[in-house]
Amino acid sequence: MSIDFIDIFLPVGVGPKAAGGNNRVDVTRVQERLNDWMPPELDRIPRPYGTMNRQTEQAIRSFQSIVVGMKRPDGVIEPVKKTLEALNDPRSKERWHRANLAEPVPERSASPRQTSISWEKELRSRVQGSQFDSTLTRDGKKAVLELDLRLLLKPIPEGIVFDADRKMFVTQRWNTHEWIAYKTRLAREAGTFWSGKFWLVPPESARSLTYVNNLGERWRVPVECRLRVHLATTRGHTKVLVAHLGQPATSEEALNRQLRRAHGGNAFRSHAQLYDQDDLDPVNRGTGLRQRTHVHEVGHAIGQPHIGQMTANVTSALQCTLAAIANPEQGTNSGICYGATAAEKQNVMGMGERLTAVNAQPWQQRILQHDSGALGFWEVKMTPQKRTRVK
Repeated sequence: MSIDFIDIFLPVGVGPKAAGGNNRVDVTRVQERLNDWMPPELDRIPRPYGTMNRQTEQAIRSFQSIVVGMKRPDGVIEPVKKTLEALNDPRSKERWHRANLAEPVPERSASPRQTSISWEKELRSRVQGSQFDSTLTRDGKKAVLELDLRLLLKPIPEGIVFDADRKMFVTQRWNTHEWIAYKTRLAREAGTFWSGKFWLVPPESARSLTYVNNLGERWRVPVECRLRVHLATTRGHTKVLVAHLGQPATSEEALNRQLRRAHGGNAFRSHAQLYDQDDLDPVNRGTGLRQRTHVHEVGHAIGQPHIGQMTANVTSALQCTLAAIANPEQGTNSGICYGATAAEKQNVMGMGERLTAVNAQPWQQRILQHDSGALGFWEVKMTPQKRTRVK
């Protein structure tokens, strides 16, 4: 399930921690999310939104206690803290509701179909890394491996900036509304693009993904791959500067900018640590090639090089290597590394937005840190998979 990512810039709540906060826009975002997810036992937050009140405080403390696990809920939601992270986790709604339901007492004469399960091996639920963190969760039908990328976006102030080709551009100052809209949309769209596209089929050695029900049946569950882009404010896995090159004054100027981006020339060219405000919009890069730059760059952030370095096509990989050697300044940013064949160019790590099994490498590599004993080939599927019976 995907949800709209919410972000706040000042604390929302009561007490000293919220001093100077409770911005109307921030409070409204929090109240809308709390009302949408709130169990029926709690008092709903009255409209109009935008002002802190008793019901909002009560809802925050309940959410912190049940979902976040705080022993002493403080009734404050702060930027880049656990409570806000939980409000952006779609699983939190179910946890909040489930905790408010009385646990049913199991009957002794339960039907054999009402099976309980026991796992053969415990999981390392969370792994931290320099490039991204990850969490592996599971139930009786599937497991989910979610990569958590903390992206630290910094607006470039008014002045001069040099793009990936060392071309000079004049930048403008971001206003608050544009900056919030830009980074919120980037995080939401990048996470959605990379989530729910790959499923890993565990090898026989993956005991942590095998369970036994009370009928003695052994089942192995597939792993769905997801990505969550978390907007950091202090320290992130990847730091990116973002340039604002100004808004086109006319529709003709806007068209000319798109054409320049599509065909090179005087266009601003982003790279892994430098974006610009047009990166969210799709650009035609050739016949049948259309790409939003930010989903490509986030692919770099989770460890994917250009398709010319990942392809199984030996000829294409050799051409990319030779081009990088011949032009050290461009390196693997040489055009051939974006794809030597039509299929390679269509890949998201080329010049399109197509995904193939090769793009699942970050999840294939990380799953081994959650289950180090699961040696063998983790097959990648591009369609949802079901659990399989183990003989």
